[in-house]
Amino acid sequence: MNDNVAKTSFNAFPNPVLNRLSFSSDKISSVEIYNILGAKVTSQKVINKSIDMSSLSKGIYMVKCKDADDQNMGTIKAIKE
Repeated sequence: MNDNVAKTSFNAFPNPVLNRLSFSSDKISSVEIYNILGAKVTSQKVINKSIDMSSLSKGIYMVKCKDADDQNMGTIKAIKE
């Protein structure tokens, strides 16, 4: 385990989200989205600091954010309306 890796702090908005979830950091390049049961439902590239969640059903999702080097930057909870 590398304790020297600093986690980048960022925000995601709006939350709850209807269609597009935006991020405050431009370092996020891709995401993996998991349902509340832990099953991966999709992965996407981040375009213009946002992702499209319009195709997902209403519910709670965990959004795992990664940088350009595929390093985990953190996971956020997003509520889809």
